[in-house]
Amino acid sequence: MTENDEQQDVIFSIPAAAGDDEGEDEICIPVIETNADHEITSCNPAALSFFDLESDKMLGSRFEQIVLVSDCINDDCIFRQAVEKAQPGSTKAVVKTREKEIPVHYAVIPVVNQEKNVNAVMHYFFERSDETMLAEEVSYVANAFISGDFSVRASTEHFSSEEKKVLTSLNTLIE
Repeated sequence: MTENDEQQDVIFSIPAAAGDDEGEDEICIPVIETNADHEITSCNPAALSFFDLESDKMLGSRFEQIVLVSDCINDDCIFRQAVEKAQPGSTKAVVKTREKEIPVHYAVIPVVNQEKNVNAVMHYFFERSDETMLAEEVSYVANAFISGDFSVRASTEHFSSEEKKVLTSLNTLIE
């Protein structure tokens, strides 16, 4: 098996946006493949749905034109690290689509050849639930409070009105 065959196995195990329906339900999380030049070369139907795009708008586009990840506005971007250092990574981030902002766990895995050069990067987006985010925010504030840092307040950004009420009450209680 050649290096190119190995890479194709990775690509074909993810239903391609260009009409490969085989195994469509196999992976229900959004997955995008980019080349080392940041161009989107493949994605699964879940990615098309998540970003509300047709395959002709996504395939061939630069990743940064389609996917705006809050973590990738600085030099510590895990996508850049995957390309430059062949290093996998994950982070909590907010993905901005055409219509909305979506809190996610964002993970990248570089696909390297035998010379350890990055041929592609696989991008995975795991949507974070409101309940998980609320629990994380309350835990963050509680841990700061327990540590004696009374200046920390809960952020209400990216929450629905019900969760905002809970966090606003928490902030009022601290004051």
